[in-house]
Amino acid sequence: MAQLLSRSVATLASPSVSAVWIRALMRIRSLATMHVRTYAEEGQSILVIRPDAIGDVVMTGPFLRELRRAYPKAKISLILGPDTANLVETCPHIDRVLTNRVLTDRLPPLTRWWHPISRRFVALSFARRHLWPARYDMAVVPRWGEDHYDASILALLSGAPCRVGYSARRPNKNGAYDRFYTLVVDDRSVRHEVERNLHLLSELRTDVHDDALELWLSDEDERVASQLLASTGAETLVALSPGAGSPKRIWPI
Repeated sequence: MAQLLSRSVATLASPSVSAVWIRALMRIRSLATMHVRTYAEEGQSILVIRPDAIGDVVMTGPFLRELRRAYPKAKISLILGPDTANLVETCPHIDRVLTNRVLTDRLPPLTRWWHPISRRFVALSFARRHLWPARYDMAVVPRWGEDHYDASILALLSGAPCRVGYSARRPNKNGAYDRFYTLVVDDRSVRHEVERNLHLLSELRTDVHDDALELWLSDEDERVASQLLASTGAETLVALSPGAGSPKRIWPI
């Protein structure tokens, strides 16, 4: 009985079946709220989903700038994990930042038989409270690789009719999640992360003018950094950060 229940839950949470019931749910919702729009009354409303680590968010800066250049009147929302939200507090390219530990700490791991379906309901709850009122026109997931955060699920649950993302790097593991996008970019070439993010805009027939990185610092950030540098008394400083979130990316020193 337990094995049968486990297999049933796994089937219900599988990409193919999830796509069916989520699409049906979104269809019912669209009919019920056909004339409701609360966030972007005029112009496009765009959702960018990037619930990754600090380095990934930093590399997304040029993408956000060029997206804003391409859609100057759009309302652009950005979903981040709670540990990276402060990186975009003063970003001039986005209108709204959404962050919630539901995407990271509270996302159930796949260690119990009920966790696959509970992950779907966690994403559904987040979408109902934060995404559905916005009535997004386009959702973009610039992540290239395995979808650890169910970003593709959130893209579908956003209700955006245009959903753009990369095909899974390992199709045998989670390539089925490609079905959650309306435009799937299958790019296996070797690229810098900045170039890979910007390539999604090229797939949308959008010109890219600049690939330079940028950080958005407040006056307080500048003041604290200046005080820290002055306290060293050194004329030249070299900063190294050999750590990483994964052991395989840590320098062997």
